[in-house]
Amino acid sequence: MAVDNDFNTTVSEVVNITVGDSCGQSPYLITPVPIPGIIEAENYDLGGAGIAYLDNDPVNQGNTSGNNFRPNEGVDTEFCQDVDGGHNVGWTGAGEWLAYRVDIAGSGNYSLIARTASESGGGSFYLTLDGVDVSGPISVPASGGWQAWTSVFKDNIPLTAGSHTLRVVVIAGGFNLNKLTLYTVSGSGDDEIPPAGGFALYQNYPNPFNPETVISYQLSVVSDVELSIYDLLGKKVHTLVNERRPAGRHEVRWDGRDASGQTVGAGVYYYQLRAGTIQQVRKMILMK
Repeated sequence: MAVDNDFNTTVSEVVNITVGDSCGQSPYLITPVPIPGIIEAENYDLGGAGIAYLDNDPVNQGNTSGNNFRPNEGVDTEFCQDVDGGHNVGWTGAGEWLAYRVDIAGSGNYSLIARTASESGGGSFYLTLDGVDVSGPISVPASGGWQAWTSVFKDNIPLTAGSHTLRVVVIAGGFNLNKLTLYTVSGSGDDEIPPAGGFALYQNYPNPFNPETVISYQLSVVSDVELSIYDLLGKKVHTLVNERRPAGRHEVRWDGRDASGQTVGAGVYYYQLRAGTIQQVRKMILMK
């Protein structure tokens, strides 16, 4: 019932509004996560246990020391000490899972970067799309600490365009998860990954290469930049740039050596550009 300024009343139909877990599964940030893009682990869907997540205990184990992120849910979250801060999911156990509504731009094979931390290693997980395993097991290496973050890579993940539910399913626990980046990898040449906020990482040239190659990137603003090389297991091989750089296009050469100056073996390597909270990745091949 509504009353106007002249005290006239009108009555409308009853409208029922549902809030809370009884709403069913829905994206945490209202709209599905766009893919290619970044899934923040702690932003799993709304809907509650059995719908948006499955956790082996009903208590948020990270709800201490001032952390009050989603404190009434069973997923264990804590403050994250990765470069972009925020929160991460921890205390993972076998059989647990997290669900995310995603909007995939195009069908095809995608590559994954998972930011993980594990004191002793031995953990693993896989991804499903609408209940179908699309990644196979992904191993989590030891990083030396629960907040010592590293990147884990996985290629050839088939995703179908449209709105879907993506799940992270834990096979063996004992690791923390910060975020998942799903992206498509270009081949060769000077083509550009669609810029995120004006940033771009270009394909190295030549590719394949021996003994050295040139990596170029574009910054739209002055940024704290890290450009690093990783092997297929996600182990950092060498950091080529770790400093504040001005806006514009930059080039750096890699001579196929690791941080200690030793020549690395032939194979596939990834190079990752991090500028502030933005990250982009490309793949290259070292020939012998």
